[in-house]
Amino acid sequence: MTRKTRAEKQLADYRRRLRLNKQNLPPETKQQKNLNPVKNAENKPSSESEAKYQSYFRKDLKRSLLFIFLIITLEIIIYFARIKIY
Repeated sequence: MTRKTRAEKQLADYRRRLRLNKQNLPPETKQQKNLNPVKNAENKPSSESEAKYQSYFRKDLKRSLLFIFLIITLEIIIYFARIKIY
């Protein structure tokens, strides 16, 4: 079996330290659990301009999907029309 290189030893030491640090972390308290819903509320658009941009994005997305659907439908119609000709 080959000997460990210095880099492998350092990597193993780093992993061992990480494992020990994770074991020593205190469990979540009620206060930390209560902070999570507050962070989720902050993700909502805070200003009207952000809400405006989101509405524009949704409208553009709907239009794009509609155009894609129409183009694919047209291609399918053309394909079957060509088959009928032969």
